[in-house]
Amino acid sequence: MIKVLFVDTACEGHHTVYLKNLVCSGKYQSVCCVPRRYAGIKTKHYSVEINPGQNVISYMRWINEIKTIADMEHVDIIQIMQMDPLMKYFSFYLNKLKEYRIVVVYHHFWKGWLRKSSYLTISKKVDFAVVHTQPIRDKLVSYGLKNIKKFEYPGFGQTGNKTADHFPRRLLAFGATRYDKGLDILLDALKLVGENFCIYIVGKDTYFDKEYILEHSMQYREKVYLDLRVVSDEEKEKYFAETDIVVLPYRQVFDGASGPLCDGVIKEKVIIGPNHGSLKGIIEDNHIGYTFSSESPESLAEVISRAINSDFSYDEKAVEYKKSLLPERMQKEYEKLFLSLADPD
Repeated sequence: MIKVLFVDTACEGHHTVYLKNLVCSGKYQSVCCVPRRYAGIKTKHYSVEINPGQNVISYMRWINEIKTIADMEHVDIIQIMQMDPLMKYFSFYLNKLKEYRIVVVYHHFWKGWLRKSSYLTISKKVDFAVVHTQPIRDKLVSYGLKNIKKFEYPGFGQTGNKTADHFPRRLLAFGATRYDKGLDILLDALKLVGENFCIYIVGKDTYFDKEYILEHSMQYREKVYLDLRVVSDEEKEKYFAETDIVVLPYRQVFDGASGPLCDGVIKEKVIIGPNHGSLKGIIEDNHIGYTFSSESPESLAEVISRAINSDFSYDEKAVEYKKSLLPERMQKEYEKLFLSLADPD
């Protein structure tokens, strides 16, 4: 049986559930290299507490650690679970791993000629790059990359078949409060919403902190519920089950798959997101909710009001998309990819 070494630079949130979904396959053996030991990962794993994005020396040390583990475990394939923050090194030092088949994952698309050059040089040193949306795949192909696989980013948790019917309607902004995820845009938009609502803001306060959130939601503070930390899988499940509308106020710089979108879709929640990049196509093409003019609080407020007043339900197209997000599907796609690398004939 082939053996795969899964390497990640983070071990929380969607990083963990993504990894847990892949290591449980019976088609290959799994070993993990993560920043810290994590009880939720049942397979054998090594803790490497090096931040490769810090500087080139740290990056080289990190690659050396991966090489040591790969040699010791006699793996066949190395999968780097998040290549985006390592693009600044182009393909430097990847030759250290050349005796192994290499798969990398890009979660976002980055514009610019330097990024294009990095995509191209990395593609020559790896066997495949995995992306999670069709627009990102199309853009990378237009750059000249040929070794691209597109696997739909899954939704994790229990599936549902009916949007909750709460009054007032419950909105959910889930995940780390990064700048590119646009929480400030949502906070400004909610000042303009006349309908009754409550908003759950759940996730680690990375850019916008509690003080900022409370200050900018003062006008409707009694409608705000905060849980600013990394929540457990069980707690995440509860938040998605108890809310009606998942709001993604992401800035234009964000172009990639969204974990909260997928988690909302498998529970048939209304999804509100921006009308740019991959998210526009996912929401509009699959009939899973509404889009607003990117980075416009006024447009977002209008769309939130429409969603609150609408009797929204998933049609046949949306249900088919929901089925495509089941974790088992992505696991099978990875199994097929790994087996093809181990036996290219």
